Amino acid sequence: MSSITERDLLTPLPLMGDARLPTDTECAWLAGFVDGEGTIGLGLGRNDRTIHVYLTIPNTNLTNMARARVLLRSILGRDVRVAKPARKERRPIYVIAIQNQREVKVIVELIRPWLVGKRPQADLMLDYIAAAPSRLVPRSPARTGRPRAAAIGRYTEAHYEFVRKMQLLNRRFAPGEWSNDAASATGDWPAVWPDPMLDDRDDELKRWWKLHFGA
Repeated sequence: MSSITERDLLTPLPLMGDARLPTDTECAWLAGFVDGEGTIGLGLGRNDRTIHVYLTIPNTNLTNMARARVLLRSILGRDVRVAKPARKERRPIYVIAIQNQREVKVIVELIRPWLVGKRPQADLMLDYIAAAPSRLVPRSPARTGRPRAAAIGRYTEAHYEFVRKMQLLNRRFAPGEWSNDAASATGDWPAVWPDPMLDDRDDELKRWWKLHFGA
């Protein structure tokens, strides 16, 4: 790939020609990028307890971000905006953020077979989306003065439980706070997750995993 500039990264891409889904190799690369740099998350609106899904990928490398952008465009069929923070005193961190529930589902389903560290977040996200249609509203919507889209239901405590579990999975511990015992007690799921390679489609990777970590 030729050298990428910041202007290239922040300029809208031309319209797509013949669309195609990324190859398995490209999906594996994107999964590794999300595993190492991204966040698969659920959040709450500040005022009204609306649940938001998101998948974000921050990085300082222009070429990495350009490649992720092109692959996401292939998956979603639209250009993906890359945002840059206004702060100038540090090396710029570029961010891709996907917040549409349908689009997050498509991306997570496609890269899930290659996720390792964020496999639990991916599974939890897909379970949440299966349990929560996209047009739910809180039980006591805040009066913002703005009209809402037609709702098809209301959030339940089960929906908010998904948020709690996701926030625990994505929690950043303070220095000295982390311990294996404390971490395993933060949620009501198994302390040890299933082998992330168990259902991976790459037989060579399975053999490597078993060689180094046992059957």
